[in-house]
Parts: sequence; structure tokens; C-alpha cells
Amino acid sequence: METILEWPVFEDLTSLRKGQSLAIADSDSEDYNVSPGNPTEQSSEAAGVGLDIDIDHAIHMFLQNVHSKNPILDSRLLAEAVRYCSENGFDTSKESALVIIACALGLRSSPFVPSRDRKHVPRNSADDQAEQLFRRGIQILALQPPSLLATQCRFFCGVYEMFCIRPVAAWLHFSQASLQLKLHIHSRTFSCPVDPSVDSGLLQRLYWSCMQSECELSNELRTTTVGLEHLAFPYAFPQPPAQNGPSSPFDPGANAGLESWMYYLSETSLRRVGNEIISTLYSQEPLTWTKDIPGLCVRSQQLLDKLDAW
Repeated sequence: METILEWPVFEDLTSLRKGQSLAIADSDSEDYNVSPGNPTEQSSEAAGVGLDIDIDHAIHMFLQNVHSKNPILDSRLLAEAVRYCSENGFDTSKESALVIIACALGLRSSPFVPSRDRKHVPRNSADDQAEQLFRRGIQILALQPPSLLATQCRFFCGVYEMFCIRPVAAWLHFSQASLQLKLHIHSRTFSCPVDPSVDSGLLQRLYWSCMQSECELSNELRTTTVGLEHLAFPYAFPQPPAQNGPSSPFDPGANAGLESWMYYLSETSLRRVGNEIISTLYSQEPLTWTKDIPGLCVRSQQLLDKLDAW
């Protein structure tokens, strides 16, 4: 669409900057503020948010509407963080940031309903409360050093911005999460983990989720990625969370968990095919396309076979 609008016949459309995504030309930052007023007052209000919300309900909504599409978190670790916050309140720890952002997503999200069966739903108090929680989570997250948990929080910040239809802000969060994860990957070896207690599956799930989200938005916004997709990552598919050990009150159940995981693997596999197509057909300069036409035809047919398998 952006390329068509750059045709000379549309040159009078001055609102469109040539070569720029429409999402960037029409910045989503204008709708970012919850309400007018003194920023200090808003900050103080956000600091007290969380005492009057039903944490368990918000977390269950998060697991139902968000985690089911991106099953990154370990439900037992999330349950421990929720229990800590319920007993001690929200502090400035990364565990509190995770719970606050998850609660914000739970309040903001809702089950999918086809648009033809429902009209536009106006903004409600739950959306305002979710926005305040989200701002509080961002404040806490800004104080945290890089870690896998902080990277998870940053990724879910991007998911929240997507729920609010703020793609530019979402891309910034996804890019920061991807950059933190890239630095973490470069600082460790896969054969001998730096921290054996860290679930290697978490690293794999974070890699694929961050890479998918950043690539999709970068393509729409015409921006570059931090390069996660170019890393020599040894895991073809992410490993699911461990099922052994004591159960968690937030466990989705065997059937729901399997359905969620198969959906996630399908998205991951499709992204791998998409990246392979881009690398095979569009990574070189146009002048080099005619150097090996027979070989390119063979690789193209292989890619078509993969797409047909879907």
C-alpha cells in the first residue's frame, strides 16, 4: 500500500512521506497519554495502583488471552511471583514488574470475537486501570539490569502496545527485548550454560517470540531489526516449559496447554519459512539474480513445496 501511494499520480498527498511507513507517518504517540493533567500526579497515581485490583482474575485473563498465544512464561514461576506480590505488595523488583505488566495485559485483553458479531466497544475503566498499571510496570522495568526476566517483561510491554494499536511503541519494546536477548546469547555458550539453573527452553522461547514479533513489525514499519534472525541459533524449534514438578494454580491443563503450544509452533514454523524466503530471494542485489537462475528455480520450488504443505 505504501509503495502504491508513492506513485507520481499521488504526489499531492503531502501527508505521506516517501519511503516511510504509514504507521510512522501517522505517529501513534498522540494517543499515548491516559488523561490530561500533571505528569507528577499521574506518576503518583500509578505508584499506588495494584492494591485495588483482583490480581488472580487479571492473571487468569492474561493466561487465557495472551499467554495462550505466546506461551513463554513458566506458570509455576509466574505463580510464585503472583503469590509474593499478593502477600507483600508491589515493590521495585523485576518480579513485581512482571506481575504488573501481566495484570495490565489481562485487564486490557479480551477473548476473540468475530467483528461481525459485535460492535465497537468504547474505552472503559478497565482500560484506564490497565494503562496505569502498564506505566507503573515501565517505571519499575527501567530500574532493572538486563536479565532474561527483564527481557520477558520488555517483550510483554510490546505485546501490550500492540493490544493498544500503538505499533511504533510496540516495535521499540520488541527491539529492546531482542537486543537484550542478543547480548545474553553472545555472553554464554550453549554447550555449557553460564547459569545451569536457567531453563534453556526459556531462552529458546524468548528467541523465537522476540524474533517473530520484531521481524513482523519491522517489515510493516520499514525499519531494520537488531539481527536475531541472523544469529547461528542451534535450536530449530523452541522447547516447551517443563511439565514435571508440582502443579501451579495457573496451569492451563493438558489439552489447553497442548493446543496453545501447537499454535505457537505453527507460528514459529511459518516465520522460519518466511525468513528463508526472504534470505533466498531478496537478500542479494537485483544484479545478482540472473547469475544462477536454475539453482534459484530449484530453491524456489522447495520453498513453494513448504508453503503448500501448510
